[in-house]
Amino acid sequence: MASSAAASSPPQPLISPSVLASDLSNLASEVKRMTDAGCDWVHLDIMSLRKHASEMFFDVHLMVDRPEMWIKPFIDSGGDSITFHWESLSHKAVCRGGKEEDQKTCQGEGREALCQKERVVKLSKMIREQGKKAGLAIKPSTELSQDILDVLDEKAFDMLLIMTVEPGFGGQSFMEDMMDKVEIARKRYPSLHIQ
Repeated sequence: MASSAAASSPPQPLISPSVLASDLSNLASEVKRMTDAGCDWVHLDIMSLRKHASEMFFDVHLMVDRPEMWIKPFIDSGGDSITFHWESLSHKAVCRGGKEEDQKTCQGEGREALCQKERVVKLSKMIREQGKKAGLAIKPSTELSQDILDVLDEKAFDMLLIMTVEPGFGGQSFMEDMMDKVEIARKRYPSLHIQ
């Protein structure tokens, strides 16, 4: 009878290409290309910005659910400005991945929009308390609503990012009609940085 040590074979080598060598402007298709080529894993290199880069101003754009989880790590890595999406703190987004107490406090007539505004302002304060700039991003499909204008009226943000393409996909055409939002924001907030 063979021993169990002899019966088990050593782990097979894994192919895990790094996205560092990829076209980062088209990451989704690069990962698909690696997967189609037969890789086992995809390797993500996460570096401290200040340790591995210049003293350039680092503008971090978080296109993630639960951005509150990512703010501190990116500030600690050298981010100077943290921008997160209005949509990431909607009632639907919080219920999809948020804490149960967040979900319960936002139930009831009119509470969903109020809770979203409260969460957005709270997150901005968290960023600014670390001495960093806070930015708010909106997707092309998101109207420059009164709720967003209310938050901007509070001067809770240093910058507004009006997306002119759908986030997450390279090679898209510039959505010229988004310039209407830029014009509205510029007239209302002459000193606000707008991207």
